[in-house]
Amino acid sequence: MAQRQISGTAARTPAALSVHALKTAILPVLLITVLWLLRTNEVSLISVACSGALALFTAGSYYRWREGFDTGSIPLFALVAAIFWMTFSVPLFWGKETFIGINGLRHLPPDAIDKAMVMAVVGVAAMWVGNSLRPIRGPRTPEFIIFQSSPKSHAYLWVVLAVCWMLARWLGTAMTVSGAALTQPIKVLAQFTPAPIFALLLLDYQRGRFTRLDQVGIPIYFIARTGFELATGWLGSTLMLGLVAVLAYVMKWRKFPVVPVAITVLAVLFLQPGKQAFRSRYWATGGGNTGIVEGASFWITQSAVLWKDALMGENSAQWKELGMSSVDRVDIFHQAANVLDYTPRIVPYQNGRLYSFLLVTLVPRFVWPNKPSVNDANRWYQVAYGLTREEDILGVSISCGFLTEAYINFGWVGVCAIMFGLGMFLRYFECVFLSPSSGAYLNALGIALVPTLMTIEAQLSAYVGGIVQMMALTTLALVPVLIWHTTAKRKAFYSPAQVALRKRAAARAMAGTPGWGA
Repeated sequence: MAQRQISGTAARTPAALSVHALKTAILPVLLITVLWLLRTNEVSLISVACSGALALFTAGSYYRWREGFDTGSIPLFALVAAIFWMTFSVPLFWGKETFIGINGLRHLPPDAIDKAMVMAVVGVAAMWVGNSLRPIRGPRTPEFIIFQSSPKSHAYLWVVLAVCWMLARWLGTAMTVSGAALTQPIKVLAQFTPAPIFALLLLDYQRGRFTRLDQVGIPIYFIARTGFELATGWLGSTLMLGLVAVLAYVMKWRKFPVVPVAITVLAVLFLQPGKQAFRSRYWATGGGNTGIVEGASFWITQSAVLWKDALMGENSAQWKELGMSSVDRVDIFHQAANVLDYTPRIVPYQNGRLYSFLLVTLVPRFVWPNKPSVNDANRWYQVAYGLTREEDILGVSISCGFLTEAYINFGWVGVCAIMFGLGMFLRYFECVFLSPSSGAYLNALGIALVPTLMTIEAQLSAYVGGIVQMMALTTLALVPVLIWHTTAKRKAFYSPAQVALRKRAAARAMAGTPGWGA
């Protein structure tokens, strides 16, 4: 690491900086050019410039990390900035400029569209400033929670994975039996806890600490879990599992596996059109227990038929419509434009009222059974901005994202202040969970939480508050294989044999020697 830092510092010559600037600008220019040439909307120069600025933030922070100027294990800010670019820029060129609300279809005014792009640039810039502050870049976080890596520990991880699988398979029944107080813990164990466990197994595998069960179980689990998620109609969970595997690779090798990432993106685009047909067939008829092979096959077949008809049919514009339907799934840009058109002209600033649920989310429901729902903020938003009728509010949940939520509360001041604070939060998260010195368990937790941090369409209460519950419940489930740093030091002090064992393990890890079952 020290060598990388020295080489990075030495590279700060005028010529090297010029090459860095050129590399940073090439990909954004190419992307914006392609989107401009294939656009389906009329886009102003202001919005094009803002789209380019978002792409530059993403590329600049990524290349800074790749070349060693930023020594984090994962380019967290670049990933979050990339999601902002995708959810604002792609719908700008390819999205539908109409907005469907309770009053029917209406066209968004051009000035609201331009203001939404400006807001995205201002927000990401403020987040970058907060993320770049020197006071946060202190010493690396010590490994205060230690995963006791051993064959028995790995066997326990597989047992917990199996239990989580059973919970996910019969999630509805488990939540009904447990009652409302335990609904959230069960959802966390079924939907989130498998991700850090899988990341922990992958990290240990890359370090040569694996068993025969790991060698066989990891690929089987990945394939089976992917098939299960497809069979139940959830594409996002499948994407999360793939992202966890990619981030574990990045943490080890400090580069992105281009081919797997490209395959994942193409697979998501391919499967997106068939999702509605799948849900209409199985969800509407209560087919929650669909067989894995049957459900996945139907989804893949429907997507293939739709793409074939779009690309080979007589209507040449059909493939663009199919692409636009996929873009709609990641579009929060037009939500932001709608808010900017209404606020404060029709809906006044809320002055922080929507943040009243931020501390509430930290309290588990089994401790406070009648606590207010975090969805109340979403419901207010849907009614106030004309998205949903009040009588239909329980059946629909729409969120505008924490960036737009900041504007609803405090206007442009809120955009700068909230995003600045989130930039500081991302830096702190990176130091605590994604630093090599934090240890395998915190690294695995961090990898599993990165997809949550990339979910920028969430409101701030869900974005930040839900993380605490996920970490606490996962740690509680893995207590038998974890040990506190102070306890480990005390045991090591009284056990010279353990000290020698740890030294030999560290030497094997440095030399890349395979572990127990290689």
